[in-house]
This record gives sequence, structure tokens and C-alpha cells, in this order.
Amino acid sequence: GTYPANVATLQQQVAALTEEIRYIHGNQTQFASDVDAKYANVRDLDVSWLVLCGALVFFMQAGFSMLEVGAVQRKNQINILYKNILDGSVAAIGYW
Repeated sequence: GTYPANVATLQQQVAALTEEIRYIHGNQTQFASDVDAKYANVRDLDVSWLVLCGALVFFMQAGFSMLEVGAVQRKNQINILYKNILDGSVAAIGYW
């Protein structure tokens, strides 16, 4: 009883999906720009998060520098600070 009706319904769905695939295939550039526009805010949020985390890492570097300066003799403090500046600079250039 319902078998031919189910087959006919499935054939209609397959035909509709085939037509949609042809439409998508013919308009790929439009769909790509739609996807880019849809996820532009997500990409901006990712970049903002990366910049914020990078800034936090550099603040941690400064805090660790102060910790090291407090743990060494006065005559070695400038050397420790130079070492930490060099460390942060090399890391920034290496990341870039």
C-alpha cells in the first residue's frame, strides 16, 4: 500500500536535492562570499582574543622580570632586565 507512495516521495526529494546541488554548484562564488560575511565577526573575535592573550603574556613576562630582579643581587639587576627584554624581543620577532 504505502510502498509506491514512499518511493514517489523519495524520488521527489532526490530530484529536489539534485536541483539544489546544481544551483549551489553554479553559484559557488556567491555562497563563498555569504560564508565569509557570516563568519567575519567570528574571525574578528578570534583576532581580538589572540591580541588580548598576547598582551597578557607580555605582562606576565614583565612580572617574571620583577620577580627575577628581586631574587638577585643589586649588581646583577640590570643584566637580568636586559636578558628579559631580549627574551621578549626575540619571542616577538620569532612569532612575527
